[in-house]
Amino acid sequence: MSTYTQGPGGGIQKKIRVFFTGTGALKPGFGLCYDKDYATTKTGETATDAFGKRTSAVAVPDATNNNTFAGVTTQSYIANSLGQWIEIYEPGSFCNVLAGADTVAGETLLTCAAGTSGDVGWFSRMGHMGRGTARAMQTTTNILESDLPGANATLDATGLILTDSGADFVTAEIAAGDTVNIIAGEDDGTNAAVPASYTVASVTDLNNLVLTAAAADAGTMQVSYYIVRADPQVYVELLDGDESGCQETVSIPSVGHATADTFTVMPGGKTYFCNTITIGTDNARAPLAEGTYFGQTKSFWGYSAFTTNDVEIELDTDGKQLAGDADVRAVLHAGLLDAVGEFFFLQWDGNWRCINFLGATFATS
Repeated sequence: MSTYTQGPGGGIQKKIRVFFTGTGALKPGFGLCYDKDYATTKTGETATDAFGKRTSAVAVPDATNNNTFAGVTTQSYIANSLGQWIEIYEPGSFCNVLAGADTVAGETLLTCAAGTSGDVGWFSRMGHMGRGTARAMQTTTNILESDLPGANATLDATGLILTDSGADFVTAEIAAGDTVNIIAGEDDGTNAAVPASYTVASVTDLNNLVLTAAAADAGTMQVSYYIVRADPQVYVELLDGDESGCQETVSIPSVGHATADTFTVMPGGKTYFCNTITIGTDNARAPLAEGTYFGQTKSFWGYSAFTTNDVEIELDTDGKQLAGDADVRAVLHAGLLDAVGEFFFLQWDGNWRCINFLGATFATS
């Protein structure tokens, strides 16, 4: 049951007590989703049982729960190997969120990261409207340095040294203890970056810094990242309504395949593609399953340019394309992206139907 209180300046805060099924520590303002198929062997329940605790179980956002946004943590919580009861602010609240972007009061919209993003639980890029998206109620400057397209940033063979030829870590006053969120990274089929939150150990010069832990297994891997200080909080309105589906940033493999899928995307919500790379052999492909409810939305957005081959989203079941002034409907089999700013937006009505796009091309067989 929600408890309604007055927040700073009189904004409504809707608190609810939920059970966090994860074991890790939680920062304040961290986004969480309901764990609708939660079951525990401790007391014998399975997913087929009418298990009341399932209605209050929450988990870190991922590709299985991104369409069930629950809210954000009211405070920090230490790790607990057994899971733990916590408090969250529900959608409709005015509260702080963990922010991975600069904001302008009343204008900036940020959506909770989920899926394969390296900043899961942070509000860092704009997705769709609804539950899981927040409207900034405060103007802030949080980003110290970044390369979201992943055009200039790489990790060395140890995974410890981040080099960005377009950065100025000294002027930006990056310091030990700052957080580097690597949101996506290169995967060449042999070595790969590991998207996650890392900590700065030291700054070497304008273009090089050292991390406290390796962010890649080997090789020289290209990455997309942003740097913030501490755990930046922004006062927001947590939007209610339909599910936004959250947003994710996907690491594109640098080797495609003619007949096999090479990466995955979460169902619903918005998927960003990062890393300015050459995709060899064939297109980098991901499947998109059928929608699960009428009106469900899914969009794809290119942060980066890809050369030689494209990013291809192949529909499990052919959909419909709207094309031209005459609104001609054609079979939609797959959508292709290869440049910054290209996108396409789908809605489920029994078929995935493309209702808007820019620069994307479509295959009909």
